[in-house]
Amino acid sequence: MALADASLAVVQRPCHIVALPYPGRGHINPMLSLCRLLAERSSSIVITVVLTEEWLGLLGSPAPPLPECIRLATIPNVIPSEHGRAADFSGFIEAVHTRMEAPVEQLLRGMAAAPAAVVADMFLPWAVPMALRMGVTACSFCPSAAAHFAAFYHLESLVAAHRTTGRDGDSFTVTACSICSVSLGSFLSVSPSQIAELAMGLAASDVKFLWALRGEQQSHVLQFLGDNNGILVPWCDQLKVLCHCSIGGFLTHCGMNSTLEGVFAGVPMLTLPIALDQPTDSRLIVDVWKLGFSIKEKMRSDGLIGRAEIALAVKNIMSVNVSGTNEVRRRANSLKEASK
Repeated sequence: MALADASLAVVQRPCHIVALPYPGRGHINPMLSLCRLLAERSSSIVITVVLTEEWLGLLGSPAPPLPECIRLATIPNVIPSEHGRAADFSGFIEAVHTRMEAPVEQLLRGMAAAPAAVVADMFLPWAVPMALRMGVTACSFCPSAAAHFAAFYHLESLVAAHRTTGRDGDSFTVTACSICSVSLGSFLSVSPSQIAELAMGLAASDVKFLWALRGEQQSHVLQFLGDNNGILVPWCDQLKVLCHCSIGGFLTHCGMNSTLEGVFAGVPMLTLPIALDQPTDSRLIVDVWKLGFSIKEKMRSDGLIGRAEIALAVKNIMSVNVSGTNEVRRRANSLKEASK
């Protein structure tokens, strides 16, 4: 009889659910509404809603009052204050993503009644993996509109079905060796006048290009560029870019890192050395390794390389019908294999 009573006690033990809302009014209120609905469905349920200490104070006394089966628990204020988060919203998001998991997990592991399930806001990317790691059933709660959730839910299937349209879709169908990568370094650079000539030369070449150019310089060249040929970025992973099959040429300042990355990627190079070791590296590329051509030799008496010379050089380095370029491309591929 005692054994039967013990079994009955186990069956009647309340189901403990832990709710983890994102720390924001538009997330906490919907989570509390969900918890109220769950509490109405069953009398054998206990829900713990986890908040930061600050948010417990901001929440005050919910109206209407929470049912007795819903209790609030707190973690320390490990994220920026709600009162100042708008000043650095990206920093706030980073803190939520990186600082909350450890204290939440510590709280859950210390609970007298182990949670049977965790309901976590979908904007807490660490929550479901944490619960599963603890052996606890977990599910995501979307506080946004159903249409917003549906868009996220079906996003991968839309891409898989090739339903993208517009100019963005063109970026997935770039021809091999059709883009010229342009980078003139992050420390030393050419004059604004030369930057303008480069921009006009690239635009006149009708060659697609990806130009790594610091933000303050971009506004100066936009007026010289066409609508469709080029993309400006303030920074990129240069080695990853150069190794992409779409890159067919590299206009470089001949810094040693850029030189080695160009060799490793097997990309023909146009050299525009500026100072320091760069003229020597340019000589290695052009005269010793024979992996490209120098446009520095086209400099005029005013110290500038004109847009016409730049356009012609870019066209030639990207062409498959120029004998000298074909030999450069063959040698570049040969050194690429040797550098592995």
